[in-house]
Amino acid sequence: MSITLRLRQKCGLWIVAGLIAFAPALAQGQSVALTRLHREGAALFKAGNFKAAIPITEQALALSEREFGPNGSRTGFVLKNLAGLKEKTGDFRAAEPLYRRAAAILSATLGANHAIVRETDAQAARAAEQARKQPVTLERIKLTPPSAVRNKQKPLGWSVQLGAFALLKNANREAEKLRVSLADVLGGIPLEIRETLDGKQHWYRVRTLSLGDRKTARRLCARIKATRQPCFIIR
Repeated sequence: MSITLRLRQKCGLWIVAGLIAFAPALAQGQSVALTRLHREGAALFKAGNFKAAIPITEQALALSEREFGPNGSRTGFVLKNLAGLKEKTGDFRAAEPLYRRAAAILSATLGANHAIVRETDAQAARAAEQARKQPVTLERIKLTPPSAVRNKQKPLGWSVQLGAFALLKNANREAEKLRVSLADVLGGIPLEIRETLDGKQHWYRVRTLSLGDRKTARRLCARIKATRQPCFIIR
């Protein structure tokens, strides 16, 4: 029996058309919730519903990071899955850093010359090549003034705040930097600069647009903190 096959059987991992999905059996040391997410993601992938599989796989990634650590081999496999889904939907810029991170984790756990590591490196290079062919169409980061917040009738949903600055130019600079450095974590979630007034002092807070419920915001903030970027949730 090959080393690759033994690894897949031990971890409950199987290749599905270029992606890795967990087998129906509960993998050793893995929670029921994570197994359920893997099953749902694999079923959506097999059905060709790649866009719907992305948020499921993102949830699986957050849970895998908590259960096995951000540098665990199983987390590397989930990253590889998520990168493949991003690639399937044409989001090559998001796919490349996910593949790169997966390759680094799997190289450390399986060895740099392992077939899966070589495959992941090749996928990262392919995504990078496709990304270079696509035009960059980034929208300007939105500035929300205090009046817009005061005039909202409905309560604001939960967001993740990444920083606060006394000068707008500094907030803009940081927001642009974070949009690039956290591209794979944010997964297309827009950032805004929310202007607030504390007495006579204006503050410009870099944060995500409303994510809705608190649980979603906490999950995203945990993933951001795993990259060593401070954040907290706010309403």
